[in-house]
Amino acid sequence: MSEIRSDSKICLWCYRPFEYRKKWEKDWDQVKFCSDQCRSDSKNKKSLLNRGNIEIKILSMTKTRSPKTLCPSEVAIELFEDWRPEMEPVRQVCRKLHIEQKIVITQKEMPIKELNFKGPIRIKLKK
Repeated sequence: MSEIRSDSKICLWCYRPFEYRKKWEKDWDQVKFCSDQCRSDSKNKKSLLNRGNIEIKILSMTKTRSPKTLCPSEVAIELFEDWRPEMEPVRQVCRKLHIEQKIVITQKEMPIKELNFKGPIRIKLKK
C-alpha cells in the first residue's frame, strides 16, 4: 500500500503552488513543473529573455513609484505593444519576486497569503 502524501511544491516556471499527484509517485522528488505547458514554456529562449526584461522593468518601476503601489498591467504596457497576452508572464515574474522578497503583492491593500491569487493585484517594493 502506498503512502498518502500532502506535499506541495512551487512550480519553477509559473511560481504557483501545486500538490502531489499519484501519477508522480515514483519521481515526486524530480518533479519541478506543475504541468507539461510550464515545462515546455521553460525551454523557450524568447520567454526566458522576456522574463528577464519583465523582472528588470518591475524592479525599476516599483523603485520609482515607491512607496505607492503599481498595477502589473502598467509594466506590460511599458514593455509590449500588444500587452494583454503578456499579463500572465508579468504576473508570474511578480510571484517570483514576491517569493524572493524583492516586492510585495497586495490585494485590497493587504499582502497576499497564497500565490494562487485570483483577481486584480498591486505590487510595491519590499521595504
